[in-house]
Amino acid sequence: MSIPENKEFYAAILDGINTGIWAVDKNENFIFFNSAMERISGLKKSQTIGSNLMTDIPEQTINGEAQFRKLFLNVKKSLETMSYGPISIITPKGDLSYQSGVLIPQFDENEQYDGIMCTVDDITEHKLAEKALQDSKLRLVRSQKIAHMGDWEYDIETNRYTGSEECYRIFGIDPAIELSYELLQEMTHPDDRDKSA
Repeated sequence: MSIPENKEFYAAILDGINTGIWAVDKNENFIFFNSAMERISGLKKSQTIGSNLMTDIPEQTINGEAQFRKLFLNVKKSLETMSYGPISIITPKGDLSYQSGVLIPQFDENEQYDGIMCTVDDITEHKLAEKALQDSKLRLVRSQKIAHMGDWEYDIETNRYTGSEECYRIFGIDPAIELSYELLQEMTHPDDRDKSA
């Protein structure tokens, strides 16, 4: 199979991937906006192509700070590729979206600035799962303090023991002391040592 040299072939590839991709010309007018970008942003390609990134597309952020525009202007000024993210954005539908990607300056045949291409990955599910895990850990720590229970675990790959804050408090040892099998056996009641071995 020979690789076609027409724009439609490459546009179809870019349109079929899961990463959002858009491009603006040197005047910040959109010239490309793929299907994944429609899904991620909630904007339609037909509304976006020809519109201006800086004046026609409002940036909706949680704290009101135009995070993405600052990054865009930094890339335009430095003419250097820049990774970004995660940044939080409110979509036109009002949904919270966490995004990361790369801003890549484009140059014409005379090596003059000709616009910027951007990749966008929607990492919302990952960020929400990360937050849920952090919240779960906080609830565990609070529960252990209330119940005066602690826990420890052994990592077979690193051959290290780690314990919760409450574990150290119950055993009455300094958290700076590294746990070991011997120390845990020493701290365990003799009748319970067989159960923890």
